[in-house]
Amino acid sequence: MPRREILQSDKLPVPAAPYSVATIWGDLLFISGQVPSDTSQDIEGQTEQVMEKLKAIMAEAGTGFEHALKATCYLTDISEFARFNDVYRRYVGDEKPARATVECNLAGPGFKVEVDMIVGIPRE
Repeated sequence: MPRREILQSDKLPVPAAPYSVATIWGDLLFISGQVPSDTSQDIEGQTEQVMEKLKAIMAEAGTGFEHALKATCYLTDISEFARFNDVYRRYVGDEKPARATVECNLAGPGFKVEVDMIVGIPRE
């Protein structure tokens, strides 16, 4: 039976609250919501930062966007949905994961976007 493993690396973002950046269960990687580091940027810049964080976390677990199964995307302003999608699309490729997008308030001031993901981990 699989057991929960906390993904840890000095290359990963350090959580500012009591949660793990990512956990592994069997062949699944559960990535906590990622937010931008520089909130002075527009929606495209913030989305780029978030997607790069997700990419780095996946790389540490030996996987990538091509194995993304589910994304939940949080936007503070749904009118920026198309601009968010322009950046998101470049990362996820042609075989897009299942996804939900929600308009909401985010935990930190200036955050425009947050994304969490469930990703498969390919095993030899």
